[in-house]
Amino acid sequence: KYAGIWGQIGMFGWDLEDGRVACRQLGYRDVLTVLYKWNYTSQMLTWMDIVKCTGNEQSLSNCSYELVTYRSAEWTSAGVVCKNNSKTGELCV
Repeated sequence: KYAGIWGQIGMFGWDLEDGRVACRQLGYRDVLTVLYKWNYTSQMLTWMDIVKCTGNEQSLSNCSYELVTYRSAEWTSAGVVCKNNSKTGELCV
């Protein structure tokens, strides 16, 4: 959420370290896998792209990224599947 508007994260540069930080920020234990070309909706704005985390950050906003404002094209969003405490996956986008 940026400037009061929800948006997506672009898939370019998205990797496991970025997913680890996203899961931690959402309150999950760790990342199970990351998703590329996730199509949540093509009508949503993309706020972050080319995210580069080390995996130790507490929030995606603490990572290096490009702040962008464009309408997402279909199949260009990043996603993540997080591990909860029972070691099962839960889809988060």
